[in-house]
Parts: sequence; structure tokens; C-alpha cells
Amino acid sequence: MFKRLQALLWSRKEILLANKQTSIMMVFPLMFAGIYSFIFRDMQGANKMVFTMILPMLTAMIGYLLPILIAEEVEKNNQRSLLMAGVKYEEYIFSNIIIPFIVVLIYLIALPFLLRVSIENWGTYLLVNIVTTIVVFILYTAVALLCDTQAKASMAAMPIMMVNLMLPIAGWTSETISKITDYTYMGAFGQWREVRGDYALTDKTFFILLIWLVISVLIAGVVIRRNKVIE
Repeated sequence: MFKRLQALLWSRKEILLANKQTSIMMVFPLMFAGIYSFIFRDMQGANKMVFTMILPMLTAMIGYLLPILIAEEVEKNNQRSLLMAGVKYEEYIFSNIIIPFIVVLIYLIALPFLLRVSIENWGTYLLVNIVTTIVVFILYTAVALLCDTQAKASMAAMPIMMVNLMLPIAGWTSETISKITDYTYMGAFGQWREVRGDYALTDKTFFILLIWLVISVLIAGVVIRRNKVIE
């Protein structure tokens, strides 16, 4: 099992580095951070605003690599070859998620220092964003496993990206949308953004996020069983 995972992770790394589109998407958040910092450089509290705008992009843009890469493997029959060679679905999903997850984790740690933003409670900050990332990545992967072409996977994954990018921003402008956001997997992030260091893990939005984690795992499990039946 460990050797299979090692081989899978190495192949994922090579695929990511070889694909220019995915390589560019992994640095998009950093590029946007630079652009926004320049645009809002004269605004008071610009760094905090830019930081808050960039965080949802991490899971949205980097996670969007998953449906593209997985669907590409389906098109080329590489996924079927791996599964027929003894690779389990769980191993396949883990190997696809782990590298983008590490990239997001690096961003989560580095961005506060790059933008000179103080984090009052690192534990809460990391936990909220890490769990949100896991939920989004699992949903992206489940969508990808349902599609047989890159075009279908890209379209099907678009609503997940839009929820990530639009709901936190829309929540600033409307109390109604903010309340709706509380019941999505972006709710905990939205509340954390509002109160930062005062956010408590006993907040209802964090429990809702954990429920979304369970739901996403169940969805992925159903998709995996479906694919096994089809095969």
C-alpha cells in the first residue's frame, strides 16, 4: 500500500508540473495577492482586505485542478488502468488531493506573513480553513469521478467554485445572504472573517462545517460505489 501511494504521489507530481495550466493555477492566488495589493495600496487596512479576498481563492482555484486532472485521466483511460492494476479508489483520491492540499497549507501559513496580517488565533484560523479545504476538495473529486470528459468535469465543478468565490463576498453586502452562507461549507470561514480572533470552535457554523465534511465523505462514498458497480 505504501509503495503504491509513493508511486501515485510521484506520478501526480509529474502530471502537475508537466501541465502548464495547472502550474499557473497553483500560483494564481499569489498573483492576485500582488495585483490587489497594488490596486488597494493607498487604502487603509488594505492588507487585511486583500488577505480576506485571497483566502477563498485558495480552495476554489487550487481545488479546481482536481476535476480537470481526474477527468483527463478518465479520458485517456489512465484511471481505469490504475484501478485494474490494484490501486484502490481511496488511494487514488488521496493521491490526487494531497499535493493541492499541501499547496493550500503553504499558502495559509505564508500569506499572513507576506501580507503582514496578524493572526490572533492560529489554531482556529488553520482548523477552519483546513476543514473547509478538505470539504471542497472532496466535493471537487466526487464531481470529477462522475464525469467522463474534462469539459463535463469543468462545467460540473463550476458551482463549487462560485460558492467559494461569491458567497463570502456577497455576505458582506447582504444580511440575508450572510445567513444563508452560515449553512453552507463556507459559513465557518464567513464567521471567522467577521470576528477573527474571537471566533470559537463552538460556533454553530463550525458544527455545520463538520456536518458538511460528513456529507462530502458520504457523497464520495456513493460515487465510488457507483463507479465500482459500473466497472
